[in-house]
Parts: sequence; structure tokens; C-alpha cells
Amino acid sequence: MTGDDHTPPDRDHALPDGDLSLDRWLGEVRVEEAARSRARVGALRSHASEDATVIGVLADLAERAATAVLTTTSARRHRGRVVVVGADAVVVEVGPDEWLVVRLAAVASVRMVGGEPVHGEGSVTTTARFGRILARAAAPGDRLRVVVGGEAIGGTVVSISAEVAVLNLDGGDVCYVNLGAVEEVSLRAAS
Repeated sequence: MTGDDHTPPDRDHALPDGDLSLDRWLGEVRVEEAARSRARVGALRSHASEDATVIGVLADLAERAATAVLTTTSARRHRGRVVVVGADAVVVEVGPDEWLVVRLAAVASVRMVGGEPVHGEGSVTTTARFGRILARAAAPGDRLRVVVGGEAIGGTVVSISAEVAVLNLDGGDVCYVNLGAVEEVSLRAAS
């Protein structure tokens, strides 16, 4: 401040040498603190990514109601909103009245569609496993496309238990599908 009028000093005037040293020192301290801050943030991100799991990533996406692209080990790609994550399966809403139930072991990659990255530390949204999730989601008359052993089988649901899906195939045959061997199921609700 200058004089008794309480006005700030003129910024165009040169600072005394002692003030330049102080400014230089403060600048160095700020640079060092910024570097330490970036290192802490990097360490936190690294720690989060070290603890990431596929279940955690999918659960984080479900919490955000985020859209993702899942690629399966059989090279199928599915785009939709992650809605349920179990211990061994994920449910993705791929369209109106259409869902995909994929066994986690068959998920090769998960690609986010927009949005901020997730930490991948979320928890399952249900304790139900693949067979129970499918049995609760599919009703008699719903249309299923089941991928098992690299083959796609299509038909309408007769019944589903936690272990076996009974389908009326398009050709009229009845098929009993071992759900323990199924990689993924596309489900369309009956009209």
C-alpha cells in the first residue's frame, strides 16, 4: 500500500530485489507443489486401475446407466446400456424389449461410449448367477438366440430353470440347452 490513502501499490513499479527473490522462491514452491499434486493424482489413478476388475468396470457402468460396447470371446459385438451385473454374468439392454445376457468369462473387452473413465471397483448389482438371471428375465413365448459352443440356436422359450433352457426351435424341434455351456443369450420379449 502507498501512503495513507490505502490504495494498492502501482503494479508497473519494479519490485525491490528482495521481493524478486521471494517471488522466484514462491514460484518454485508452486511448481514443486503442482508436480507433487500431479504425482498424487497419478498414484491414485494407478492404484484404482491396479484394483480394477471386469465386474467392477461393468458395475460402474451400470451405476451410471452408461452405454458400452461389449466384445465377446467369439468376436461378437453388442452395444447397449449395462443394467445388471452378477458374479458370472452381465445384462445389457440392447433395444426396446431386447436384452443380452453374457457370461463374464465370454466378455473379451468393454468399450465405453463417451463419458468419463471408470475406476472399475464397483460391486455386483445382484447375487444371482447366469442361469438364475436368465430364468428370471425370460418368460414362456419370449424369443431367444443362444450362443453355445460357437453355434447360435434360435427359438421360443418353453421353460427355463437355472440349468436348462427348453426351446421350440424355428423348425419345430424341441431343444434342451445346457446353460452351463452357454456364452451369451439374446432375449426379445414376446409381443
